Amino acid sequence: MTTSTLLGEPTTVTLRPSFEGSNISFAIGFKHVNYLVEAAVLEHFRANGLAPGRLYEQYGLGFDLVHLTTRLGSVIHGDDNVRCVVTPKGDLRFTVALHVDRDGHDVKAVTSTAQVKLRIDDHIKPQEPIPADL
Repeated sequence: MTTSTLLGEPTTVTLRPSFEGSNISFAIGFKHVNYLVEAAVLEHFRANGLAPGRLYEQYGLGFDLVHLTTRLGSVIHGDDNVRCVVTPKGDLRFTVALHVDRDGHDVKAVTSTAQVKLRIDDHIKPQEPIPADL
């Protein structure tokens, strides 16, 4: 587990939108853009050894994405490989930038702010105490 990198260092993952999201010709609709943002934040936690399943089973913490603000700067297509950069901003808040390739140029298609809340779940007995920085 690396809470210092979870809370302090950016991660990058490449994702592809769901085909179901292609509801405006072959452009991805707003809801599915937000699904990419959510998936990128989840991958950030996983990359730092704190997948939602581990948070739940080991520490008795539920994972909730409680705030999401998104600005579209360019269209994301169904066949795009979307490079997602998640940057911690403190208090489990993150900025997420979604980049796509357009004719050999990197284009920032989306900027988002997301906030995660970890909540204690009484339905499970944690295996370990919750780390202080969480």
